[in-house]
Amino acid sequence: EPLQVDFTPVQDGPFSFDLEFDHTGMNTSPFILTLEGYAGPRLRVEDGAGGLIAHNSTFNPAGTFASQQSANVTVELHSTGSDNLDVTQISTSNTNNVTITSVTPTSYTGGNELAPNTHGNVMIQFTPNAPGTFSFNVTVASNDAGTPAYTFTISGGSVFGTGIYTINNQGGSGANFSDIGYAISALHTYGIVGNVIFEVYDNG
Repeated sequence: EPLQVDFTPVQDGPFSFDLEFDHTGMNTSPFILTLEGYAGPRLRVEDGAGGLIAHNSTFNPAGTFASQQSANVTVELHSTGSDNLDVTQISTSNTNNVTITSVTPTSYTGGNELAPNTHGNVMIQFTPNAPGTFSFNVTVASNDAGTPAYTFTISGGSVFGTGIYTINNQGGSGANFSDIGYAISALHTYGIVGNVIFEVYDNG
């Protein structure tokens, strides 16, 4: 016969409880069945193709990125809980070899709230500073009690794009390279699209 279990979660977020069955005909008695669920608002982040971007994971978007050229990536915020998901803030941090231009929520069903079983898109515009690996963190703050600060890393690689690159033997924050040989080697390593100009400074 079907068994109906009535229960009430005491707070938003994940919950679980055990059902224990005593039966002489079972190999294992008592037989324990654990039931798990999630109450209230819940956030799921996807890559636009149905793939999960898990909390504290790294997402590597497809495509070729060029340094000093603007690019963008769009992620989807899915409301998968039983109540409206209220997205209060979307921020970026821990930038490495990249400049973030804008973070723009789009396609929301209404305000910053997403009704259950709906989603909104977030477009992040960025510019890799120099060829090589770049990365940055994205944090979505919401009323999801389980992950109120849902954080993931976006990482990729860029080739040389059209632009002016600085070679300074003293290095410094404004220099792309500190050695001409390394700059030429980087051309072979990362590839090139467009026109590249090197400005060389010798500070002794």
